[in-house]
Amino acid sequence: QVKLTGEVYVNSVAVDRFIRDLSYSFAGAALVIFAIIALLFRSVLFGLVAILPNMTPLILTMGYMGMKGYDLNAGNVVVFSLSLGIAVDNTIHFLTRFREEIQNHSIHDALRRTGEFTGRAIVLSSLITLSGLAVLTLSEFNPTRHFAELTGFTMLSALMGDLILLPATLAVCWPDKK
Repeated sequence: QVKLTGEVYVNSVAVDRFIRDLSYSFAGAALVIFAIIALLFRSVLFGLVAILPNMTPLILTMGYMGMKGYDLNAGNVVVFSLSLGIAVDNTIHFLTRFREEIQNHSIHDALRRTGEFTGRAIVLSSLITLSGLAVLTLSEFNPTRHFAELTGFTMLSALMGDLILLPATLAVCWPDKK
């Protein structure tokens, strides 16, 4: 009977378990976040609508990682958790304003007004964070550079998700009062 041992093998198994555990905790965090959004807004529809613009950037980032040949390692998995938190902030900002606007306007007017009033804040907060990350892309240390690159890509994708996918999803899913 052959049994693998040694420091390299033990470290490899530990890293695999760490990545698996981070993936499970990320999935659990995503479910909890969307449940909290549904409770916060007292609407299951808001919780469900928030899923698409917040999960799509993460899926795109996985595709980007594959395209660039990056491994799924502990540092890269942390990007997903961090980016989900940042993306959800902008979604909550958008949904809060939308909830106010939909009270007195049609769906399309509410979406237009929400975009006008919150779009600038969402874009500016994302650009400020991205500019801070841009400095890290100049690092000679590959894990730091990859972290900044992946987080920046995810944030840009999340910005597009909040400005394009979220309004489109609301327009399709929101019941029209007429």
